[in-house]
Amino acid sequence: MKQSIFQKTFVIILITITMVLFLSWIVINYLADDIYKNQKLNQIQHASKDIQRILAESVEDEEVISKLKRLSFTTGTNINIFDAYDEPIYIDYLIHRKNERIIIEAGKKLRSAIPRLAFNIKKGEHVEVEYMNPLDKNTRLFYAERYDNGILAVIQIPVEAIDETVNIFKDIIKYMILAALIFGAIGAYVLSKNITKPLVELNNVALEMGKLNFSCQYKEQREDEIGQLGKTLNRMAAALEKTIIQLKDELKKEKTLDVLRKQFVAQVSHEIQTPLAIIQGYIEALEDGMVESEEEVKYHYEVINDEITKMVKILRDLLDLSQLEAGTFKINKENFDMMTLLRRVSEKYAEIFKKQDIEFIFSHAKQRCMIYGDVFRLEQVLSNFIKNAFEHTSPKGKINISSEKTDNHIKVNIQNTGAPIPNDDLPYIWESFYKSKNKLQSKGTGLGLAISKQILNLHEAEYGAFNVENGVVFWFEIKLKEM
Repeated sequence: MKQSIFQKTFVIILITITMVLFLSWIVINYLADDIYKNQKLNQIQHASKDIQRILAESVEDEEVISKLKRLSFTTGTNINIFDAYDEPIYIDYLIHRKNERIIIEAGKKLRSAIPRLAFNIKKGEHVEVEYMNPLDKNTRLFYAERYDNGILAVIQIPVEAIDETVNIFKDIIKYMILAALIFGAIGAYVLSKNITKPLVELNNVALEMGKLNFSCQYKEQREDEIGQLGKTLNRMAAALEKTIIQLKDELKKEKTLDVLRKQFVAQVSHEIQTPLAIIQGYIEALEDGMVESEEEVKYHYEVINDEITKMVKILRDLLDLSQLEAGTFKINKENFDMMTLLRRVSEKYAEIFKKQDIEFIFSHAKQRCMIYGDVFRLEQVLSNFIKNAFEHTSPKGKINISSEKTDNHIKVNIQNTGAPIPNDDLPYIWESFYKSKNKLQSKGTGLGLAISKQILNLHEAEYGAFNVENGVVFWFEIKLKEM
């Protein structure tokens, strides 16, 4: 049976707590006696040093008694002191030198209650031993030390008191371990829930992402590593969704462009084949002598020259586009005034517009607008935009060329009246091989805007096109030269 991450986490934490508590119980149950006895023995050893210091520093008997009483009380021990001849000088907090009979009787009782081994040690030595008092049958822990001046200090503590303390401590620890186990189980449950709940939610989000459903988000507000993982997963979902949408668009665009390439090849072949056929026909007419007058001969040559010019333009555009897309096209940048270029280009086309009965409007910025770029290629961009506007403007229409200057850019707009560009065509008008599906708008080879796009990219310029009421606007925006 498959266990959930909550079950595994809960079981692991609970087992860990149980093992720690079990080991603690074993240590306390089997080692507490020795640990506590060693602690008490260490305390007794320190008390022996304190006795030696009290005897050395104090002069008055009452002061000695007071300090020894305090030491006995704080350590919970019974202190007895003998002189170099093993005669008692301090027994149960009393000095017995005032009553010789009491001293003799107390000394007999005390010696029988103290192991003989304690009296046999030499100066600077000590001994520790458990000994049963033959009078009261109680076992005591004895520590005896003979100082360098021959005085013997015997400190004792009932073993029964140690055992009782240890047993009470063991009972308390048992209840504490039981309580710790209960609270540990509750804590393990809460902790496991706190860890696994967000992980389960993260797993659900990941599963939905695997199904390409990126609307599912991690919603818990946490500042720990899990919360950071959730935020990362949300960002990744958003990025994946955006990328997939872009891939779909690119795929759709690629399919469309593939169709357009095939259409373009057919279109270019047709447009090259047409002038070739015309040239061939006119040459054959000249060869066969079907043209008699010089005027007719001159007309035939003019037609042949026009068709050759058309083919040269098509081939030049193809060569330029190939170099631009391959990144081998070089531009020659220089400083020039964009206003001067706009006026020159506008004046060149003004007469053509007039003959075609098209109203031409040119409005420009008053001051000079110096930029750093290839003046010849930017003139090519302007000509392509204007020709595009001219081809899609009907007689008695209107073309408006305007410019507007900002702090560090100049924007040029070419607006023409006429039919809008279909919304389905707008995303593709700047692509190579583009030809509109609308036959009324399918004029030329479709290379002019693609070439313009590459030139503007080389100038790091912004550009675009959009429909307005009764017409279309093409624009580009280029950075001014820093003065």
